[in-house]
Amino acid sequence: MDPIQFKSRGQVIKGNVFYPKELKEKKPAVLFIHGWTSGQDRNFPYAEKICELGYVCMTFDLRGHGISEGKLETLTTEDFLNDVISAYDYLAKFKNIDKENITIVGSSFGSYLGAILTSKRNISNLVLRVPAYIPDEGFYLPHINFATKPEIVEWRSKELSPEALLPLRSVRNFEGKILIVESENDILIPHQTILNYINAVTNKNRLTYVLMNGATHSISRDPIRIKKYGEILKEWFKTVVS
Repeated sequence: MDPIQFKSRGQVIKGNVFYPKELKEKKPAVLFIHGWTSGQDRNFPYAEKICELGYVCMTFDLRGHGISEGKLETLTTEDFLNDVISAYDYLAKFKNIDKENITIVGSSFGSYLGAILTSKRNISNLVLRVPAYIPDEGFYLPHINFATKPEIVEWRSKELSPEALLPLRSVRNFEGKILIVESENDILIPHQTILNYINAVTNKNRLTYVLMNGATHSISRDPIRIKKYGEILKEWFKTVVS
């Protein structure tokens, strides 16, 4: 694991890169995007597992999170998307990766950002664990105004067409393979939100859906589910992506 840093709108973002044992040829890459008020360290065990399959993996802290610069309460959703774009561009410049084979692995708010990223950059495949979203009108406002507000959670229980939201439109137009992982006991992401993402996938042959029984929204303090999610990811990368 090697530490890295780059800038997003003048502020420093810090991350880490995990390399497979062999780098004799260009390798596929994975960019991990953590969730709201989470951090890159929660993706370390998953990055380590995927590295075993020969992928270069990169984690990073969004601004206002972890060890990156920025004040959480002032940053807009657009700011965070810019962080993700900057991270992708940084990764894409690596000499030892295959720029035509970059997969995004997002969690919660990170899934939302990853979904939108597919409309901005060349993404091969997409993983959405407990994917969140907010109304499009909140995109240019501080994200803290929307994150986990009860009214937003209630709104997420509504059926929405793929045309209704930016991340759903992005998923509808995405042509790569998609893994969607739902937590059975998630009180922040209703089942309807998951269905809205699933319904946005145009070609269901490209979709893999997994329900994690007994899991809550965050699994960071649940060793059993951490291990399970790692196994889900590794198996998907082995049988679907590789």
